[in-house]
Amino acid sequence: MAKTKPRVNKSRTDNKARINMNTIVLPDYKVPATLSKFINGRGMILPAKTTKISAKIQRKVATEIERARFMALIPYTYRHKI
Repeated sequence: MAKTKPRVNKSRTDNKARINMNTIVLPDYKVPATLSKFINGRGMILPAKTTKISAKIQRKVATEIERARFMALIPYTYRHKI
């Protein structure tokens, strides 16, 4: 029998966070320009795997986007321009 290579467990530690908590302030709902980095062209929130942020920060970003949408600072979809 041929020997097989041992499997390497590839963890999520390879994904370095795009946001460093020591150097940047979390996006605020009052500044839609900072939230636009986390929204795609169709107006959907990008997943944490794409933006390379932790789950904790992703939840905070999602909450801020929802607040901005509710206050009509950013549109729910980009079909309907404000």
